Amino acid sequence: MKKIILLILLSSAFSFAQQDFVIAGGNGSGSGGSVSFSLGQTAITELNGTNGAMSQGVQQPIEIYTLSASSFVSDYEMSLFPNPTVHNITLTLSNSINFNQLSYEMYDVTGKQIQIGKITNSETVIDVSQLASSIYILKINELGTNVKTFKIIKK
Repeated sequence: MKKIILLILLSSAFSFAQQDFVIAGGNGSGSGGSVSFSLGQTAITELNGTNGAMSQGVQQPIEIYTLSASSFVSDYEMSLFPNPTVHNITLTLSNSINFNQLSYEMYDVTGKQIQIGKITNSETVIDVSQLASSIYILKINELGTNVKTFKIIKK
């Protein structure tokens, strides 16, 4: 008998869990932005913290952020050969540039950095003979900012 009464009380408590009626609503937009509203919700709670905000309700705000790198036009004409390779790859830069600011980083397919180095002249030879047959990513950087990325196939 106690189990039946407990079951009835619990089931009636769950039936009140989602009670909220929205009687009206709408959208509006103009040159200053847009607004969306709803009427009829009885209780609204909003919690604000240093890392964000949380609000209770039927209608939740959506914030969309677009992240993009600053537009960068590379003046460097680069080529990499041979690709696919077995022993060495040669990076050739055809423009006269300041080589003191250039470096390279090589990564495997898991994103692990496996080799770094400086680019000191218009032709840089990179030894890949010790690497296993796979695909590698070579990033060319100027003062820490990526200017070009190559996909290398090691046989």
